[in-house]
Amino acid sequence: MIGETAAFLKFTKPDVGDFLLLATEGTYISGIYKKIFKEYGLNIIEPDDADKKVVMSWIYKVKSGKFDVSPAEFECLVKKYIDDKYIPIILGCTELPLLAEQIGVPEEYIDPVLILARRCVELAEKDKEKF
Repeated sequence: MIGETAAFLKFTKPDVGDFLLLATEGTYISGIYKKIFKEYGLNIIEPDDADKKVVMSWIYKVKSGKFDVSPAEFECLVKKYIDDKYIPIILGCTELPLLAEQIGVPEEYIDPVLILARRCVELAEKDKEKF
């Protein structure tokens, strides 16, 4: 999924090199996004430790059915890292796109699950005679 996301972004956003990753603490610790994105010449920006905990709290809220994060809170955290630059946001946990959609996040964001789903459809369409 991460490789497909990196390949998709390299192709669709050739002039963009930096991406802000919002994900679980485990994803950050693994370094998997940084490693794979580096293979594509792309850079992952991670929040600081305090903001990683904030993102984790959002994820746990969504898991418990609560969407009580305000768009302003989301935007405030993101703005610390993107400032006035064009840095797309990768929502690297399945709960985060749900949150973004529910609260109406104004920023553009990237959903790796959606990218993977589209790629699966492309491949299935290509090989539909085999099925």
